[in-house]
Amino acid sequence: MENTLYINDVVFVNKLKYGPNLPQSPYEIPWVNLFYYLNNNSKEAVQRKIWTLKRLSGLDIIKQGDIVVFKRNDKSDFLVKRCVAEPGDSFKIVNSKIYTNNHLFYTPEGILGKYSFKLKNPTVFYKAVDSLNIKTSFYSKDDENWKTATFSSLEVAELKHSKSIDSLHLILAGMPIKSKMFPWYKNKKWTLDNYGTIIIPKKGMQIQLTEDNFNLYKFIIKEYENVNIIKEKNIFSVEGKNISIYTFKKNYYYMMGDNRNDSWDSRYFGFIPEEKIVGKASTILFSYKDGSFQWNRLFKEI
Repeated sequence: MENTLYINDVVFVNKLKYGPNLPQSPYEIPWVNLFYYLNNNSKEAVQRKIWTLKRLSGLDIIKQGDIVVFKRNDKSDFLVKRCVAEPGDSFKIVNSKIYTNNHLFYTPEGILGKYSFKLKNPTVFYKAVDSLNIKTSFYSKDDENWKTATFSSLEVAELKHSKSIDSLHLILAGMPIKSKMFPWYKNKKWTLDNYGTIIIPKKGMQIQLTEDNFNLYKFIIKEYENVNIIKEKNIFSVEGKNISIYTFKKNYYYMMGDNRNDSWDSRYFGFIPEEKIVGKASTILFSYKDGSFQWNRLFKEI
């Protein structure tokens, strides 16, 4: 999430915003779980779910653009990413720009991208970099006046205003990642900057079971909806009964980091079900960015 969040930021997470999940076992109840962990006979049941998952009503719903805290599964660490698509949205990335339902999603000022540019006036450029407190590395091509660097969208706008650079171009991801990129299609030529179109699953949404749809959704159907669809010779079945349509039971979201060139997000691990979302990252309580206390980040709203 760099430039929005940094390592050693301590963040307040508002669990009431979207409504907290109720515990599914005594192990998830603070203090009460101590009695269970002290019992050697019960330690084997730590991962067992006893009660049905329920979520209390929240103060608001999860919206596109929110910075949320979530877990991919019960064993994973907490992740912080920006929600870029909601349940039922069509989603695609075209030349690094996000489109949902064919509408351009606004670009937050902190979004990072890698740029190639030519120095028009090196002296003015480096003075502008110092005055704007831009901390990044500059790499030269064959010509010393040609540089590559990572900037936020706000920094790009301010450098353009300084009139010290020329021929600025966003460097797009080139080769497809294929098997490493969700939905792990080996025949898809999607990249991190040109991706989709996909539809984000919504509770009650029906899909026709085709080869393409099955490859896209089979992981969440099995992992999060607990339905094992068997495919044999383009015939789909559940527990021996043939089906041609599947109806989703849950709402899902698509998450991306603000450091678009270096972010492990839904482009790699896919859709996130609503129950895995813990809350909204709302405030930076304090920060030890760069190894020192950052007064300008104290109680900073995210």
